Amino acid sequence: MKNIAIITTSLNSGGAERIAGLLSKELSNYYNVYLFLLSTENIIYEYGGTIVDIGVDCPLYEHLIKRYKEYYKIDVAISFLEIMNFANIRTKGKEKVIISERCVQSLIEPSLDAQTYKMKKYYNYADVIVPCAYGVQYDLEKNYSLNNYMRVIYNFINKEKIKDLANCELDKEIRDFIGDADFFLNIGRLDPQKNQLRIIEAFEEFYKKNNKYKLIILGSGRSKKELEAAITRYNLTDKVKLLPYENNPFKYMSKAKALLLASRYEGLPNAVLEAMTVGCPVIATDCLSGPRELLGGINDYNEKIDSILILDRGILVPFFSNDNNLVLDDFISAMNIITKDDDLVSTIINNQRNYMERYSNNKIAKEWIELIDNNVFNYKYINADDFDKAKRVLIYGKGLVGTMDYHIFRDLGINIDGFVVTDNSSNESQYLGLPLYSVDNMPFDNDDVQFVLGAIEETQSGMLRSLNENNYFNIVEPFIEPTEKSRSLVKEWERKKAK
Repeated sequence: MKNIAIITTSLNSGGAERIAGLLSKELSNYYNVYLFLLSTENIIYEYGGTIVDIGVDCPLYEHLIKRYKEYYKIDVAISFLEIMNFANIRTKGKEKVIISERCVQSLIEPSLDAQTYKMKKYYNYADVIVPCAYGVQYDLEKNYSLNNYMRVIYNFINKEKIKDLANCELDKEIRDFIGDADFFLNIGRLDPQKNQLRIIEAFEEFYKKNNKYKLIILGSGRSKKELEAAITRYNLTDKVKLLPYENNPFKYMSKAKALLLASRYEGLPNAVLEAMTVGCPVIATDCLSGPRELLGGINDYNEKIDSILILDRGILVPFFSNDNNLVLDDFISAMNIITKDDDLVSTIINNQRNYMERYSNNKIAKEWIELIDNNVFNYKYINADDFDKAKRVLIYGKGLVGTMDYHIFRDLGINIDGFVVTDNSSNESQYLGLPLYSVDNMPFDNDDVQFVLGAIEETQSGMLRSLNENNYFNIVEPFIEPTEKSRSLVKEWERKKAK
């Protein structure tokens, strides 16, 4: 029986983490499954297999992942979330490495972000990439020039649980707010990405001619005060209600006139799958990615739509921009269609239910099993040879991570020529006996030097921008290879953790 590692940050929040847990539960019926987690606290998601605690506080977590891959004789390692995808790739040994991409990264990260840089440089070393939607695959191929073997696999969804919870009654406070009106629903994190402000603006115009409707927004997040201010500004305090997210949004979905989605970007929006499970019509902007696939089976993203599309399972409107009131009018028109065309609504709901009857977790699990069992391998590795021996090697950062990198690379026979810092106001000239340079005052041309980012993920983006601003572009990150120094550092950290 094969040994499978599923690598993610935690099982206590997040859509990717939830899917990782469900995947481990499904695969544990067929394989020995090990869940590698940075944090094992407050686990709330379903999972299967054996938990392996990597430790969120360990700066050498990649070395621990490498060690546990070897200890558990992992045959296939599957990772979720970018930080874990990089770790999975950089710890690649003889096992097959599969990385899962859950969102449209080009719309999230600026072009000089360390994450974007590393995706372009290192994702090609994965054996397989699993985008959660065809739009995500489109983004990876177009904006990151990736040519790996890719296989789109949709999300697991617990249809039976959703249907059971959908039958629950709304709280009295909410029933009193709704009264005898119908209501539209938005579900999602209160964040500019989800674009709830534009939904409120659309509802404000819609309500002028349709005063028997209300709007409920279910979610928590940083945009709450901005949305509350907009509700007050448009005199909608008794027509629009913001509610914190809860574990049973389905009781709202099953009773709503329609689910409204105005996201700037998505991966594969679970809210749409959930709405279709309970027969709730969906109005969604044609964002990258997901809505056009789920509502109409349109997997080609080369052409944008410029007008309303009434699809089999919902209504698609052109993508919102902040200054495009024509699109706002399209969204309002879609709301009018849903409220006035009962035959269309019945057809949409019927099509949704037929689609969701065919949407099967067993089928999704089989697609993962096919990937695990097939013989697709990349056979591409990064190692010490990734360094150009004709160029100087400088470690950017002289903290704990930079210092450990120095000792580890030295054990691997890689000559380190110095350290770089962003701020050298103390005017130090050396560190560990090597020259110490300020990033804005280095006596080297770009062609003569290469850099290792010797810092934690959170600070690497700033480092990368500083290098690029000073016309340095050669960054290297070799695969993790165990050395005596790294082994001793890992064992020391494990001893401290055990106390």
